[in-house]
Amino acid sequence: MNKQEKAKERKAKRYTLLKEAKELKRKQKIKTGLKVKKMKEEKLRAKEVEFLLHKENELLGNKANVIAEKDKQ
Repeated sequence: MNKQEKAKERKAKRYTLLKEAKELKRKQKIKTGLKVKKMKEEKLRAKEVEFLLHKENELLGNKANVIAEKDKQ
């Protein structure tokens, strides 16, 4: 093999390694993005549940007040 062929081989090898590294980095970004999305959805769901429980307690409190007022009359 002459110098030009060796240089071409090195270049091709380096190119494939860089391409693989870029692909792995892309996959890792996707994986991380999905994890973050899942965490945000879980937090949002927790907030929704908390809000619904608060509303339910508020409604039950209002019902109790209405019943108490009827008992007074």
